[in-house]
Parts: sequence; C-alpha cells; structure tokens
Amino acid sequence: MQDRFYAANHAIRLKLYAAICSAPQDYLEILPEDRDASYHFHNGFPIGPNVIETKRETYIVWFTPNRTSLFLGLNCDRRALWLRDVGIIICRDSIIPKQRTYDMSDLPNISPTRQLGQSGIEVTSMAWGMWRFAGRDVAEAARLVHAVLDCGITLFDTADIYGFNGTDGFGDAESLFGEVLSKDKGLRDRMIVASKGGIMLPLPYDSSAAYLETAIDATLSRLALDTIALWQIHRPDILAHPQETARALEKAVQSGKIQCVGVSNFTQSQIAALNHFLDQPIVSTQPEISALRIDPMENGELDQAMVMDMTPLAWSPLAGGRIASPDDDRAQAVAKELDRIAETFGISRAATAYSWIMAHPSRPIPIIGSQRADRVADAMDAMTVQWNRQDWYAVLVAARGVPLP
Repeated sequence: MQDRFYAANHAIRLKLYAAICSAPQDYLEILPEDRDASYHFHNGFPIGPNVIETKRETYIVWFTPNRTSLFLGLNCDRRALWLRDVGIIICRDSIIPKQRTYDMSDLPNISPTRQLGQSGIEVTSMAWGMWRFAGRDVAEAARLVHAVLDCGITLFDTADIYGFNGTDGFGDAESLFGEVLSKDKGLRDRMIVASKGGIMLPLPYDSSAAYLETAIDATLSRLALDTIALWQIHRPDILAHPQETARALEKAVQSGKIQCVGVSNFTQSQIAALNHFLDQPIVSTQPEISALRIDPMENGELDQAMVMDMTPLAWSPLAGGRIASPDDDRAQAVAKELDRIAETFGISRAATAYSWIMAHPSRPIPIIGSQRADRVADAMDAMTVQWNRQDWYAVLVAARGVPLP
C-alpha cells in the first residue's frame, strides 16, 4: 500500500498541496478526518489522520520533536523546499521513510534537540548568533528574532562586546536584544539565552572576580533579565588564577544570576584547570569549528568535550564566508565535496557545511551568524542530511589537504 501524506490541519494541507503540485490536475483528494485513522510516528509524535495524495508521487510527513515544523519525505527526486509562511520544511527523497535499510556506514540522524551539557536544559541543535545584530531599529530586530524562532531555533547566543566597532558600541547587541525582549514578554519563554563576557577593552581580557561580577550584572541589566541560562567566559585571561575565576562563577550561579557556566576559545588545559576548581560542571565550550577549521576534531578538543559532557558551540561554522566563497585550492576542494553532498540532498552548500559539523559524535551546535531570515531558514536544511562515513571523511580529507594515514 502506497504511503500517504499526513498533515496537521486543513489550511496547512492546502498550502502544502499548492507548493508540491505543479498543476491542479495532480490533486486527487483530501480525505475526511474520520477516514483512515492510521498514524505515522516519529520520536513518539503522531501525524494524521488527515491525508493528501497526488497522482504522481508518494509522501510521508512528520512533526519535529518540538512540534514547530513538519518534515516531508518524497520518493521521487532529491529537491528540497522550505515553506516559510507555514513553518514547514519539505525534504524530498524520503529522509525517514517507514521502511529503510541503513548501510553499516551511515551515521546517526541529526536530532533536532540535545541537552546542554549536564545542565538538564534542552536546546535546539542549531543556534543563532548575534555578533552583527546591533545597528538596526527595535522593530526590525524584533522581526528578525521572531523569524529565527519560527525556524525552530531556540538557542540565542550573544556577548557583551557584540556591537563594538573599535571605538564604541560595547553592549549594543545585548541592549537591543533586551529592548526586543522587554516589548514582548512572551519571547523569553520561547528561547534559551546565552551570553559571554570577560573582554574588557583595551586590556583586553579580564577574568578577575571583581570584573566578572560587574560584567554579569551589566549583561543582565542590558538584557532586562533576572537570570541568564548560559554565561560563558569569552576569552581566557591567563593572568587570572582559575580558582578566583571559579569562585566568581559559583557565586553568580548560587545567587541565581546565571544558571550554568561555559567557556569560549579555551584550550584543553585551561578548561581542565578551571574545571578542577569549579564545584559545578562546565556545560559548554565554544571553539571555532568549520570544514576549513578542523583543529578541534583532531587536537583533542572535541574528545575532551565528550569526556566532560560539554556541548561544543561552533562559532564561524562557515569559516568567515570562505565556505561560500573559496579563496584557495584547499577551500575549493572542500566546497567541491560539500557541493556533491548538497546536490544529493537538494540543499545549499552552507546547510551541508553545518550538517557536516553536526555529524561529529560530540554533536556540536553550529552558531548561525547570518542576520538574514532567509539564510537562517536555509540553514535548517542541515537537519535533513544523512551522512555516511565515506562522504564525511571525503570532506575531512579535502580539509586536511592530504590523504588519511
């Protein structure tokens, strides 16, 4: 019996039909809700029983676990389509069909959510970064925040230095974000907010207890929040004793100002030293990771993250634009391999680059840096890629520039 297309309600079914059928004659029927009460399940969430069928093609659809989007699998070609107006991702070629035989080399499917280290906080497997968020008015900023949430992203990463232009602007990104949150109180419950501090120009780094307390208080004030889910030391201060830093962080947690602690741009030894003096876990580490910056995959950083149950947050996952615009032979080789996979799944090179990072067993969360809603939506196609070892290692070999030993 052919698979049928299960949808959530009549309005969405009609929009989906309009999107996937090239001509009205392709339409067969929308069955009444009381007919064919069979359900399709994905991660325990039922779909249906409403049905759409077309003459030419076979469809499967399912909710993502956060129930904010629908995925569609199609046994036809490998194109993909994002319906932004109804919050639905259409992913062709049956990403998760009812019956599928997996090759032994297939890597696990990318989960839409994961735990933030040992915090018990659930976050989306992709985050949105606010490095270039400042410089727009509150209305535009609010539209962008809503667009990101509509894409299904709940982890928002900012920092006190975001907005600084070399002369002024320190704290501007947090302040603007705080205005958005203040004008729409309901937003706060829809997201996990993370920020960073510890850069005090022109010093430039300060992780002393006195400065960290001041920095955390200032961040809370700018964001108009009483507490922040994740606060990270932005850059290591080699002049601060890790015991002093640990005591300051513990005090902030105990007072309820922050819920959990992370680090950014720390070496493995710096993480180990801070962890030695902390009475609570470091739940995240934020290194630069991309298909053109693979050091954390080979130097032990991501191994340490797995051992310590830290969530890696990957900044600059598109290598500062070099994934999109390769500037040397190595970057072009990586782009070629990414394009091969992108064509297979009908998605962009950028989305494929995000998914390559996410396929690592430490489950890094790439931080999307784009401030364009359409590019954020495009990035979500990363969730649809089914990597195997051969394809994943082909990108790694291109990135290394030499064959595997």
